[in-house]
Amino acid sequence: MTKCAERNPAFDMMKGIAILLMVWEHCTIHPWSMEHALIYSFHMPLFFILGGYFAKDVNSFDGFWTTTKKNARRLLVPYIVTFLLLIVWGFIQSVIKHDWNLVTRYVITLFWFSGDAWTAKSGLITAGPTWFLIALFWLREIFYFVQVITRKYVHKYDDFVILGICVVLSICARYIYPLVEPLPLGILPGIGGLIFYAIGWIVSKYHIPWYIIAICIICWPISLFYGKIELMDCLFTFPLDIFGACGATYFIYICCNALCRFNRKYSWLSNSPIFLKWCGLYSLPILCMHTFETHSGLLWSFKCRMPFEVTLDMMVGARIIAAILFVYIVINLPYIRKIYR
Repeated sequence: MTKCAERNPAFDMMKGIAILLMVWEHCTIHPWSMEHALIYSFHMPLFFILGGYFAKDVNSFDGFWTTTKKNARRLLVPYIVTFLLLIVWGFIQSVIKHDWNLVTRYVITLFWFSGDAWTAKSGLITAGPTWFLIALFWLREIFYFVQVITRKYVHKYDDFVILGICVVLSICARYIYPLVEPLPLGILPGIGGLIFYAIGWIVSKYHIPWYIIAICIICWPISLFYGKIELMDCLFTFPLDIFGACGATYFIYICCNALCRFNRKYSWLSNSPIFLKWCGLYSLPILCMHTFETHSGLLWSFKCRMPFEVTLDMMVGARIIAAILFVYIVINLPYIRKIYR
Protein backbone atom coordinates (compact mmCIF):
# COMPACT_ATOMS: atom_id res chain seq x y z
CA MET A 1 0.00 0.00 0.00
CA THR A 2 1.42 3.34 -0.99
CA LYS A 3 0.42 6.87 -0.14
CA CYS A 4 -0.16 9.42 -2.87
CA ALA A 5 -0.91 13.13 -3.07
CA GLU A 6 -4.54 12.40 -3.91
CA ARG A 7 -6.40 10.08 -1.56
CA ASN A 8 -6.82 6.66 -3.09
CA PRO A 9 -10.55 5.78 -3.18
CA ALA A 10 -9.59 2.16 -2.52
CA PHE A 11 -9.04 3.03 1.15
CA ASP A 12 -12.57 4.38 1.51
CA MET A 13 -13.91 1.32 -0.28
CA MET A 14 -12.07 -0.90 2.20
CA LYS A 15 -13.70 0.93 5.11
CA GLY A 16 -17.06 0.68 3.33
CA ILE A 17 -16.73 -3.10 3.01
CA ALA A 18 -15.71 -3.43 6.68
CA ILE A 19 -18.55 -1.28 8.05
CA LEU A 20 -21.19 -3.08 5.96
CA LEU A 21 -19.86 -6.46 7.11
CA MET A 22 -19.97 -5.23 10.71
CA VAL A 23 -23.66 -4.29 10.43
CA TRP A 24 -24.41 -7.55 8.61
CA GLU A 25 -22.72 -9.67 11.27
CA HIS A 26 -24.42 -7.86 14.15
CA CYS A 27 -27.78 -8.37 12.48
CA THR A 28 -27.40 -12.04 11.55
CA ILE A 29 -25.61 -13.30 14.70
CA HIS A 30 -23.93 -16.63 13.91
CA PRO A 31 -21.63 -17.24 16.90
CA TRP A 32 -18.22 -18.44 15.73
CA SER A 33 -19.50 -19.92 12.49
CA MET A 34 -17.20 -19.74 9.47
CA GLU A 35 -18.98 -16.58 8.34
CA HIS A 36 -18.41 -15.01 11.77
CA ALA A 37 -14.76 -16.11 11.83
CA LEU A 38 -14.18 -14.72 8.33
CA ILE A 39 -15.63 -11.28 9.11
CA TYR A 40 -14.04 -10.94 12.53
CA SER A 41 -10.64 -12.02 11.19
CA PHE A 42 -10.15 -8.61 9.59
CA HIS A 43 -13.05 -6.13 9.86
CA MET A 44 -11.99 -4.34 13.10
CA PRO A 45 -8.21 -4.80 12.56
CA LEU A 46 -8.71 -3.22 9.12
CA PHE A 47 -10.01 -0.01 10.71
CA PHE A 48 -7.08 0.08 13.13
CA ILE A 49 -4.52 -0.64 10.38
CA LEU A 50 -5.93 2.08 8.11
CA GLY A 51 -6.02 4.50 11.06
CA GLY A 52 -2.33 3.86 11.67
CA TYR A 53 -1.56 4.11 7.97
CA PHE A 54 -2.79 7.72 7.96
CA ALA A 55 -1.44 8.56 11.44
CA LYS A 56 0.82 11.58 11.79
CA ASP A 57 4.24 11.77 13.41
CA VAL A 58 4.07 13.63 16.71
CA ASN A 59 7.46 14.70 18.09
CA SER A 60 6.57 17.12 20.90
CA PHE A 61 4.07 17.52 23.70
CA ASP A 62 2.66 20.61 21.98
CA GLY A 63 1.79 18.42 19.00
CA PHE A 64 0.46 15.77 21.37
CA TRP A 65 -2.05 18.18 22.97
CA THR A 66 -3.12 19.51 19.58
CA THR A 67 -3.75 15.96 18.39
CA THR A 68 -5.66 15.16 21.60
CA LYS A 69 -8.11 17.98 20.93
CA LYS A 70 -8.70 16.75 17.38
CA ASN A 71 -9.18 13.17 18.56
CA ALA A 72 -11.68 14.24 21.22
CA ARG A 73 -13.74 16.22 18.73
CA ARG A 74 -13.60 13.47 16.12
CA LEU A 75 -14.24 10.44 18.37
CA LEU A 76 -15.58 11.40 21.80
CA VAL A 77 -18.21 13.91 20.67
CA PRO A 78 -20.05 11.40 18.39
CA TYR A 79 -19.75 8.76 21.13
CA ILE A 80 -21.30 11.03 23.77
CA VAL A 81 -24.01 12.38 21.45
CA THR A 82 -25.04 8.85 20.46
CA PHE A 83 -25.36 7.75 24.07
CA LEU A 84 -27.16 10.93 25.09
CA LEU A 85 -29.76 10.05 22.46
CA LEU A 86 -29.94 6.56 23.94
CA ILE A 87 -30.34 8.00 27.44
CA VAL A 88 -33.27 10.12 26.20
CA TRP A 89 -34.73 7.00 24.59
CA GLY A 90 -34.20 5.08 27.83
CA PHE A 91 -35.95 7.85 29.76
CA ILE A 92 -38.96 7.63 27.43
CA GLN A 93 -39.04 3.85 27.84
CA SER A 94 -38.73 4.20 31.62
CA VAL A 95 -41.74 6.50 31.71
CA ILE A 96 -43.75 4.04 29.63
CA LYS A 97 -42.67 0.92 31.52
CA HIS A 98 -42.22 2.58 34.95
CA ASP A 99 -38.73 1.07 35.13
CA TRP A 100 -36.04 3.65 35.90
CA ASN A 101 -33.27 1.05 35.77
CA LEU A 102 -33.12 1.52 32.00
CA VAL A 103 -31.83 5.09 32.30
CA THR A 104 -29.41 4.09 35.05
CA ARG A 105 -27.93 1.31 32.93
CA TYR A 106 -27.46 3.59 29.92
CA VAL A 107 -25.70 6.21 32.06
CA ILE A 108 -23.40 3.63 33.67
CA THR A 109 -22.57 2.16 30.27
CA LEU A 110 -21.66 5.61 28.93
CA PHE A 111 -19.18 6.36 31.70
CA TRP A 112 -18.02 2.83 32.56
CA PHE A 113 -17.76 0.99 29.29
CA SER A 114 -16.43 -2.55 29.48
CA GLY A 115 -16.53 -5.61 27.26
CA ASP A 116 -19.33 -8.08 26.64
CA ALA A 117 -18.20 -10.58 29.25
CA TRP A 118 -18.47 -8.29 32.27
CA THR A 119 -21.60 -6.47 31.15
CA ALA A 120 -23.36 -9.81 30.71
CA LYS A 121 -22.51 -10.73 34.31
CA SER A 122 -23.49 -7.36 35.73
CA GLY A 123 -26.75 -6.96 33.81
CA LEU A 124 -25.61 -3.68 32.24
CA ILE A 125 -26.07 -2.65 28.61
CA THR A 126 -23.01 -3.01 26.40
CA ALA A 127 -21.65 0.00 24.54
CA GLY A 128 -22.37 -1.85 21.33
CA PRO A 129 -20.38 -0.99 18.18
CA THR A 130 -19.39 2.42 19.61
CA TRP A 131 -16.82 0.65 21.79
CA PHE A 132 -14.58 1.21 18.76
CA LEU A 133 -14.72 5.02 19.12
CA ILE A 134 -13.69 5.17 22.75
CA ALA A 135 -11.06 2.44 22.27
CA LEU A 136 -9.63 4.25 19.24
CA PHE A 137 -9.39 7.46 21.26
CA TRP A 138 -7.28 5.77 23.96
CA LEU A 139 -5.27 3.93 21.33
CA ARG A 140 -4.29 7.16 19.57
CA GLU A 141 -3.47 8.91 22.83
CA ILE A 142 -1.18 6.09 23.94
CA PHE A 143 0.39 5.74 20.50
CA TYR A 144 1.24 9.43 20.21
CA PHE A 145 2.49 9.54 23.79
CA VAL A 146 4.81 6.60 23.02
CA GLN A 147 5.98 8.48 19.93
CA VAL A 148 6.87 11.61 21.90
CA ILE A 149 8.67 9.78 24.72
CA THR A 150 10.55 7.43 22.40
CA ARG A 151 11.80 10.18 20.11
CA LYS A 152 12.92 12.16 23.12
CA TYR A 153 15.26 9.41 24.35
CA VAL A 154 15.88 7.18 21.31
CA HIS A 155 17.64 8.59 18.26
CA LYS A 156 18.33 5.46 16.23
CA TYR A 157 15.75 3.01 14.89
CA ASP A 158 13.14 4.94 16.85
CA ASP A 159 10.29 3.87 14.54
CA PHE A 160 10.96 0.19 15.24
CA VAL A 161 11.29 0.86 18.95
CA ILE A 162 7.82 2.46 18.84
CA LEU A 163 6.50 -0.60 16.99
CA GLY A 164 8.08 -2.92 19.56
CA ILE A 165 6.56 -1.02 22.49
CA CYS A 166 3.10 -1.14 20.88
CA VAL A 167 3.42 -4.90 20.27
CA VAL A 168 4.42 -5.51 23.91
CA LEU A 169 1.57 -3.33 25.22
CA SER A 170 -0.98 -5.16 23.05
CA ILE A 171 0.20 -8.58 24.18
CA CYS A 172 0.11 -7.44 27.82
CA ALA A 173 -3.47 -6.20 27.37
CA ARG A 174 -4.34 -9.56 25.77
CA TYR A 175 -3.33 -11.46 28.92
CA ILE A 176 -4.24 -8.85 31.55
CA TYR A 177 -7.79 -8.16 30.32
CA PRO A 178 -9.55 -11.22 31.83
CA LEU A 179 -7.79 -10.65 35.18
CA VAL A 180 -8.55 -6.98 35.84
CA GLU A 181 -11.87 -6.49 34.06
CA PRO A 182 -13.66 -4.17 34.28
CA LEU A 183 -11.61 -1.05 33.56
CA PRO A 184 -13.50 2.15 32.70
CA LEU A 185 -13.95 3.64 29.27
CA GLY A 186 -12.52 0.85 27.13
CA ILE A 187 -8.87 1.51 27.97
CA LEU A 188 -7.70 -2.10 27.54
CA PRO A 189 -9.42 -2.69 24.15
CA GLY A 190 -7.64 0.45 22.95
CA ILE A 191 -4.28 -0.89 24.15
CA GLY A 192 -5.05 -4.26 22.57
CA GLY A 193 -5.51 -2.64 19.15
CA LEU A 194 -2.16 -0.81 19.30
CA ILE A 195 -0.37 -3.58 17.45
CA PHE A 196 -2.55 -3.15 14.35
CA TYR A 197 -2.35 0.64 14.48
CA ALA A 198 1.45 0.56 14.74
CA ILE A 199 1.71 -1.93 11.87
CA GLY A 200 -0.35 0.35 9.63
CA TRP A 201 1.91 3.26 10.61
CA ILE A 202 5.08 1.28 9.81
CA VAL A 203 3.68 0.13 6.45
CA SER A 204 3.11 3.76 5.44
CA LYS A 205 6.78 4.58 6.12
CA TYR A 206 8.70 1.56 4.87
CA HIS A 207 8.63 -0.84 1.95
CA ILE A 208 7.48 -4.27 3.11
CA PRO A 209 9.25 -7.25 1.44
CA TRP A 210 7.08 -9.43 -0.77
CA TYR A 211 7.76 -12.59 1.26
CA ILE A 212 6.34 -11.01 4.44
CA ILE A 213 3.21 -10.02 2.51
CA ALA A 214 2.97 -13.58 1.16
CA ILE A 215 3.29 -15.04 4.67
CA CYS A 216 0.52 -12.74 5.93
CA ILE A 217 -1.84 -13.71 3.11
CA ILE A 218 -1.16 -17.41 3.70
CA CYS A 219 -1.81 -16.99 7.43
CA TRP A 220 -5.27 -15.48 6.82
CA PRO A 221 -7.14 -18.71 5.89
CA ILE A 222 -5.22 -20.61 8.57
CA SER A 223 -6.35 -18.11 11.20
CA LEU A 224 -9.99 -18.84 10.32
CA PHE A 225 -9.59 -22.38 11.68
CA TYR A 226 -6.96 -22.01 14.39
CA GLY A 227 -7.33 -18.38 15.49
CA LYS A 228 -9.98 -16.43 17.30
CA ILE A 229 -10.16 -12.65 17.34
CA GLU A 230 -12.46 -10.29 19.23
CA LEU A 231 -10.78 -6.96 19.84
CA MET A 232 -13.60 -5.68 22.07
CA ASP A 233 -12.43 -8.25 24.63
CA CYS A 234 -8.71 -7.97 23.73
CA LEU A 235 -8.89 -11.48 22.33
CA PHE A 236 -6.53 -12.59 19.57
CA THR A 237 -4.14 -15.45 18.90
CA PHE A 238 -0.60 -14.12 18.70
CA PRO A 239 0.98 -14.04 16.17
CA LEU A 240 -1.38 -15.98 13.86
CA ASP A 241 -4.31 -13.53 14.00
CA ILE A 242 -1.97 -10.56 13.60
CA PHE A 243 -0.43 -11.91 10.39
CA GLY A 244 -3.83 -13.11 9.18
CA ALA A 245 -5.53 -9.73 9.70
CA CYS A 246 -2.68 -7.95 7.90
CA GLY A 247 -2.87 -10.42 5.02
CA ALA A 248 -6.64 -10.00 4.74
CA THR A 249 -6.32 -6.21 4.79
CA TYR A 250 -3.74 -6.26 2.03
CA PHE A 251 -5.82 -8.72 -0.03
CA ILE A 252 -8.87 -6.45 0.24
CA TYR A 253 -6.70 -3.47 -0.72
CA ILE A 254 -5.57 -5.31 -3.87
CA CYS A 255 -9.19 -6.09 -4.80
CA CYS A 256 -10.43 -2.54 -4.17
CA ASN A 257 -7.47 -1.00 -6.00
CA ALA A 258 -8.05 -3.32 -8.95
CA LEU A 259 -11.73 -2.33 -9.03
CA CYS A 260 -10.75 1.36 -9.07
CA ARG A 261 -8.36 0.80 -11.97
CA PHE A 262 -10.90 -1.31 -13.85
CA ASN A 263 -13.45 1.39 -13.18
CA ARG A 264 -11.22 4.07 -14.69
CA LYS A 265 -10.51 1.94 -17.75
CA TYR A 266 -14.16 1.22 -18.57
CA SER A 267 -16.31 4.33 -18.40
CA TRP A 268 -19.58 2.36 -18.34
CA LEU A 269 -18.55 1.16 -14.85
CA SER A 270 -17.77 4.69 -13.65
CA ASN A 271 -20.29 4.58 -10.80
CA SER A 272 -19.65 1.02 -9.58
CA PRO A 273 -17.48 1.80 -6.52
CA ILE A 274 -19.44 4.89 -5.43
CA PHE A 275 -21.63 3.07 -2.89
CA LEU A 276 -18.70 1.36 -1.13
CA LYS A 277 -16.71 4.60 -1.16
CA TRP A 278 -19.68 6.50 0.30
CA CYS A 279 -20.09 3.94 3.09
CA GLY A 280 -16.38 4.26 3.86
CA LEU A 281 -16.48 8.04 3.99
CA TYR A 282 -19.46 7.95 6.36
CA SER A 283 -18.53 4.84 8.33
CA LEU A 284 -18.60 6.86 11.58
CA PRO A 285 -22.29 7.91 11.38
CA ILE A 286 -23.20 4.42 10.14
CA LEU A 287 -21.53 3.00 13.23
CA CYS A 288 -23.39 5.39 15.56
CA MET A 289 -26.76 4.89 13.85
CA HIS A 290 -26.34 1.12 14.01
CA THR A 291 -25.62 1.42 17.75
CA PHE A 292 -28.77 3.48 18.34
CA GLU A 293 -30.92 1.12 16.29
CA THR A 294 -29.50 -1.93 18.08
CA HIS A 295 -30.06 -0.57 21.60
CA SER A 296 -33.39 1.12 20.98
CA GLY A 297 -34.98 -1.84 19.19
CA LEU A 298 -37.06 0.52 17.04
CA LEU A 299 -37.27 -1.78 14.04
CA TRP A 300 -38.13 -4.77 16.20
CA SER A 301 -41.03 -2.83 17.69
CA PHE A 302 -42.30 -2.04 14.17
CA LYS A 303 -41.92 -5.71 13.27
CA CYS A 304 -44.54 -6.68 15.84
CA ARG A 305 -47.05 -4.26 14.31
CA MET A 306 -46.74 -5.39 10.71
CA PRO A 307 -49.90 -6.97 9.23
CA PHE A 308 -47.75 -9.69 7.63
CA GLU A 309 -45.04 -12.03 8.85
CA VAL A 310 -41.57 -10.45 8.87
CA THR A 311 -38.79 -12.99 8.46
CA LEU A 312 -35.29 -12.70 9.93
CA ASP A 313 -33.79 -12.08 6.49
CA MET A 314 -36.24 -9.21 5.94
CA MET A 315 -35.23 -7.72 9.31
CA VAL A 316 -31.54 -7.92 8.45
CA GLY A 317 -32.12 -6.07 5.19
CA ALA A 318 -34.37 -3.50 6.87
CA ARG A 319 -31.77 -2.77 9.58
CA ILE A 320 -28.98 -2.27 7.04
CA ILE A 321 -31.14 -0.06 4.79
CA ALA A 322 -32.39 1.95 7.80
CA ALA A 323 -28.83 2.69 8.94
CA ILE A 324 -27.78 3.87 5.48
CA LEU A 325 -30.92 5.98 4.90
CA PHE A 326 -30.64 7.63 8.31
CA VAL A 327 -27.00 8.52 7.65
CA TYR A 328 -27.91 9.96 4.25
CA ILE A 329 -30.41 12.25 5.99
CA VAL A 330 -28.05 13.20 8.82
CA ILE A 331 -25.13 14.21 6.61
CA ASN A 332 -27.37 16.74 4.89
CA LEU A 333 -28.33 18.47 8.15
CA PRO A 334 -25.84 21.35 8.66
CA TYR A 335 -25.41 21.23 12.46
CA ILE A 336 -25.61 17.48 13.00
CA ARG A 337 -23.29 16.85 10.07
CA LYS A 338 -20.48 18.63 11.92
CA ILE A 339 -20.71 16.07 14.74
CA TYR A 340 -20.42 12.99 12.54
CA ARG A 341 -18.28 14.26 9.69
